[in-house]
Amino acid sequence: MGSIFQFIINKIDPVQVFSSSSQSPAVAPYSIPASDSHNSSKALTARHNYAELFDFDSEAQQDWASFALQNYVLAVLSSPLTVVETLAEVQYQKRDDGEEEIEEPSTGAPKLPLLQGGIGENIREVVESPNEGWTALLKGHFTNFTFNVSYTLLQPALEEAINDVFDVFEDTNPYTAVLSHIAVGGLLSPLELVRTRLIVQPSTTNYKKYYGPFHALHNIAYESPSGFLSLYSPRYLIPSIFVHGLAPLLRLASTHVIQEELGLDPTFTPVLYRIATLALMAIEVAVVTPLEMARKRLQAQRIGGSTRSVRRDTRRRKAEEEGQEVVEEKVEEVQTFETCVVTSSKMYSGVLDCIGTIIVEEGGRSKKGRRRKRKPVVGAGGAAGGVGAVPGASGLGGYTPGSGLDSYGGNNEWQKVWGSSDPAAAGVPGLQPYPTYSSAMPVPPELTTPKKTDSGGGMFGAVGRFVGGVRTLYRGFWPRYLSRVVVYAFEEIGRGDDW
Repeated sequence: MGSIFQFIINKIDPVQVFSSSSQSPAVAPYSIPASDSHNSSKALTARHNYAELFDFDSEAQQDWASFALQNYVLAVLSSPLTVVETLAEVQYQKRDDGEEEIEEPSTGAPKLPLLQGGIGENIREVVESPNEGWTALLKGHFTNFTFNVSYTLLQPALEEAINDVFDVFEDTNPYTAVLSHIAVGGLLSPLELVRTRLIVQPSTTNYKKYYGPFHALHNIAYESPSGFLSLYSPRYLIPSIFVHGLAPLLRLASTHVIQEELGLDPTFTPVLYRIATLALMAIEVAVVTPLEMARKRLQAQRIGGSTRSVRRDTRRRKAEEEGQEVVEEKVEEVQTFETCVVTSSKMYSGVLDCIGTIIVEEGGRSKKGRRRKRKPVVGAGGAAGGVGAVPGASGLGGYTPGSGLDSYGGNNEWQKVWGSSDPAAAGVPGLQPYPTYSSAMPVPPELTTPKKTDSGGGMFGAVGRFVGGVRTLYRGFWPRYLSRVVVYAFEEIGRGDDW
């Protein structure tokens, strides 16, 4: 241990970690070199330095420590954004067409409130939660660090190998670049699955299911009937292929627009070049965000209860019907996967089904326009609203004999139906003296059913609901975009360009 610590001290220079002399590869998984001469020379230099990174006899060994530290710092800095982005996208927020009453679930792990604010407000919701806290903002950061390091090392190596096989001499070929991103993204997709599960699960030990990336990988493979292959299930792999294939295409298109159409150059017009890069980066994130939201929802849903258990129950029922002897099979039940946010109870069949369901079922008014369900006040007699109150009439205040409320009070409608406690009203048609009520007495449904406001119908109402559903697909846009900006800033610092 002492020799390892001494090696790190001798090899790493804290001043050079984020300086231009660092020769480590780019820290962004979707980093694609441009096609102009300025960036082409950088691409060749990056490939040369990438080869030196694996040359243990060269002086580039010290880049390993700088490379690892740089990626770990990036993972820690972007972790709060990744956590807020994932929780907001996975959370089920049912459309509120009227004055819906929100009631916290009474069973299972404690849930976070609706994350419908900005980045700062959502982070505050997580930090101020008694069951999460500020440590929840670092959930999954080591898994994210492992994914980024693996992606950064494998993707350039695979792209270069494909270029050598097909004799491609271009610095950046769109076909080989996209193919390498898809292959590496699909290979590392289990790490993204684990990262989502670690973020979505509660922080409290009583409800925590996974205790690290390796434990999560083992549990997911162990609980599924297909074992290790379940990590590459089509419901997880296909969305990853879409995302990792689309991202480099958008990046290449943005680079072409900036350099060929706009004629911007990072050397002669550095400010305009970076402004255009950030603007087109926002478009890239806007295109990918719905796919990312659907992918994370699929990752947060466990593949249904064990198929072996369903077949076992079917055979058992069939044996009982035929009068045969039932042979008990000892199959361990799969544990439930608790989450720190409310998730949809529907099992999505794929990306399109998930996006369509979100548009149809979610979106609408924000939580500021909603009201939480009030718990009825229990009186001394054990009834809501006071002694002798009729159950279910708490919405009318719960009429109580001797309360002093007349026909002009809050119980006017109640008195019209059930009678009046005023003896002088005994001769009034339609009103009877106040009877003796019991819990078995039926309550008129028109008095107990809460009224909902009409949200509007027709074409305009349908268009409004559709727009609200589409808008909810972009809950994670700003955290994801800010994460990309942070990664882009690290890339620029590593390149050492003059601003």
